Amino acid sequence: MSNDLRPRLQAVGDDVVGPGNPVHRSIDWLAWLFGREAQPNVNSERARSAATGLGTHLLHLLRGFGMLNLNGYHSAAVRLLRPLEDALDCFAAVVLVEGAAEAWSEGRLRASDAARVWTPLIDDLIAPGMSLGEYRRRLRDKFNDLAHCPPEVCAWNLYFNPERRDPRTGAVSGSIKVNIHPQVIAKNAHALDAHLVAHLLELLHIVRHGYSSRLTAHRRERDLLADLISAVTVIAERHNEHQCQEVRPPAELRDLGR
Repeated sequence: MSNDLRPRLQAVGDDVVGPGNPVHRSIDWLAWLFGREAQPNVNSERARSAATGLGTHLLHLLRGFGMLNLNGYHSAAVRLLRPLEDALDCFAAVVLVEGAAEAWSEGRLRASDAARVWTPLIDDLIAPGMSLGEYRRRLRDKFNDLAHCPPEVCAWNLYFNPERRDPRTGAVSGSIKVNIHPQVIAKNAHALDAHLVAHLLELLHIVRHGYSSRLTAHRRERDLLADLISAVTVIAERHNEHQCQEVRPPAELRDLGR
């Protein structure tokens, strides 16, 4: 039995994966696609412009989320979960639904309304035992409270500091500390990374549907996207097996019953 009583913290940069990771490659490919101002299936200038703007915003949110998380700013990253879902719903509606780009551009399409109009159009993202629309609604509801700064948000900056081990039972006791000078709380970082992967996978599927006309005409793009989806799916399924995506309570405190 190890007597090493140290908190499960990592120095910033200790667990950063390289640019060859499927998540990084997927984000880079999406940046290339949106940077070309590609035309989605909804064949209008308004749809192309709105898709480019929303796609860029989504990528900035994803990258910002990842940078905050990898630098130990876990509570700040958590606050981006709901905006990420809102942006995804608006983007999906714009590239999949006629008239959605005009409604969004004129301020007449809320994210919740966008979710209702696009989810019936895709049938390969169905969560077990529920429709895609119901899955999206539950996800948005789960993140909604976190968007209003409840105590659970601040709890993402807490970690367990082990201080003593019972020599008879081996049980460890200690105190809860605040990550005021950020290090990476390993369990929290892993849980939030699982959300980033799941969100990215949905975005890749939506792009495959919303830009299918372009992808049919550009075989290399179509094949590369298929490879990226397969690789990111493997990572997402690994996270799902370990139920990494639970956000309440934060992963670091979950085992402590806090």
